[in-house]
Amino acid sequence: MNDGEEKLSLSDCLTVLVDTYISLDLNSWQNIIGCFVAFLLNIILIIMRYLYVDRYSTIEYILLTFSILNVIYLWWWSYKIYHFFSQKKDEIPNNPNINLVGINLPWYTRNRLGYFIHQQYYELSYDEPYKEGQKVWEICIWNPNKFSLNLLCGFSPVQVGILMLMNKGTEIYSIILAGFLALQMYFYAEKFITLVRDKEIVFREIQREYDMKFVKPRLSRRKKNVETQTMSVEEMMKELLCIKSDYEHYKFPRKFDNPWVTNFGTT
Repeated sequence: MNDGEEKLSLSDCLTVLVDTYISLDLNSWQNIIGCFVAFLLNIILIIMRYLYVDRYSTIEYILLTFSILNVIYLWWWSYKIYHFFSQKKDEIPNNPNINLVGINLPWYTRNRLGYFIHQQYYELSYDEPYKEGQKVWEICIWNPNKFSLNLLCGFSPVQVGILMLMNKGTEIYSIILAGFLALQMYFYAEKFITLVRDKEIVFREIQREYDMKFVKPRLSRRKKNVETQTMSVEEMMKELLCIKSDYEHYKFPRKFDNPWVTNFGTT
């Protein structure tokens, strides 16, 4: 009984811990870790500058290289690719990020350099003719990682250069300038991300209003059950020609059966 209560209390504690501290999504964790790593790398770089005043150490070059590689990753590799299969080839979209590419090409031909190398290889080999296959419009959307983006804001190559160039008389000014640059980049990045999210909310609301006004009323129209009655050809001809039997003509006479008769019962 006590063991069960201890296990239950332990599970409750773990549940509270998860709900309190581990309830963040992946983007939030990347945001926090990116800021923390950028701050830690700045501290390491400042300490190395105090230890090696007259020359640059290997760690400083490694940090500078790491910062440049992060920029290259954000500039060249942080993309999502979408294909427009229903878009006509003759209709050129008004967007510089959209290109007409072949869907049968390998992955390394997605950029211009890889496309040129792939084409030149087939032209020089003469073993297999160069074929692009079916062409479709392709758009490359920039989709940066939150970790790399915050690392760029807090530890960009410009900030690393400012900290590496500081000397004994400019330590405070260099640190303040690098910190101000980091805050400025982070502030504008967050404002731009908020702008994109606000636009998505506005577009979603416009689409919802359009569906409520035009799409849903047509899908859920009120309808009535209508019954139809058919008749034979003979009955239909009688109705059209007003042909009645003697009994019907006697019992239910019509005033204008014969236009030359003015009074019923007289001929």
